Amino acid sequence: MKFPRKLAKCLVGQIDFSTFYVLDVIPHKVHGSVVFLLPKMLTLHSYYGMSVGENCHWYGTVEQMLDSAVQRKYIGKVKRAVLLLRVRRINKNH
Repeated sequence: MKFPRKLAKCLVGQIDFSTFYVLDVIPHKVHGSVVFLLPKMLTLHSYYGMSVGENCHWYGTVEQMLDSAVQRKYIGKVKRAVLLLRVRRINKNH
């Protein structure tokens, strides 16, 4: 998967693109970037990831992941709502 150069230079860590969709990438001054990951195959044991720099945090639902990002002040409440709509569109198409 190719990313624009400006976005690629702020990505840190490894992401398995065969398993996850990248929902959004948010540049962060301290950690490099915050990457929201969605599973490609939704099963009973699917999990959602938030990669902050080289650390990954895993959640059972997309709402938990986005609520945690709002609490940590990586995104605002409006961005959370926009990302939830994007997730619903992705799930509807697949």
